[in-house]
Amino acid sequence: MPGDRYEVNDARRSLLKMKSNYTVEFIWIMSKFSASTRENIEQLIRTPTMRALLSAHQARVNELVESFQKSQEIEL
Repeated sequence: MPGDRYEVNDARRSLLKMKSNYTVEFIWIMSKFSASTRENIEQLIRTPTMRALLSAHQARVNELVESFQKSQEIEL
């Protein structure tokens, strides 16, 4: 996951063009393979537009975001 703010914005714009299921799957992949930090994912989904896109999947997204911290604590 990109750390630069502009790269995160670009990734967000790309995800907004897709169905919400793909964004949830993207977050799952980032979590499963420890490919991002929780902070980057939170930055990615922080906008009202992204939250509206993910509103039908809010419980699952919250679960995935929480899993970032758990997986990172295990690795430490």
